[in-house]
This record gives sequence, C-alpha cells and structure tokens, in this order.
Amino acid sequence: MTPAELKRMDYRFGLFKRRGLPPEQAADLAHDLATRDADKDDRRVCIECKHYQHSRTCAKRGLFLISTPQRCPLFAWQTPA
Repeated sequence: MTPAELKRMDYRFGLFKRRGLPPEQAADLAHDLATRDADKDDRRVCIECKHYQHSRTCAKRGLFLISTPQRCPLFAWQTPA
C-alpha cells in the first residue's frame, strides 16, 4: 500500500471507531474499503458518509445500512475536520 492509502485506511479506522464500531470491526471494514478502492468499485457504505448519525441512520434517507455497499445519490464524503 502507498503512504496515501495507509493514511486513508487509518483515517477510516478512527472514523469508524468514533462512530461506534468495535475496533476489530472498524479495522476489518477499513481494510475491506481499501480493497474496494483498489478494485475501483464505486459503491459506498453509509458509515463513510457525512450524513451518517450516531443513531446509526442516514440523516437524508433514514436508512440503517452501516456497511452495505451501495450507490446512493445523496452520498457525501465525511472529511477530516
């Protein structure tokens, strides 16, 4: 992995932990998403989105899909503060 890919994976790991995933699940999902990125898969998961809420729902659509890859027209990247 490149330094940029490692940095992105580390950011995601921290984001997912802050959003309530246990460390092991956060690490697994961050790794899965690194693989997704390498495969050029354009689907996203709700927990990556800035509309994700601590209630584990989507503020825009009311969904409970935390880690299900999908193509959401309302998706917006959660970016570092």
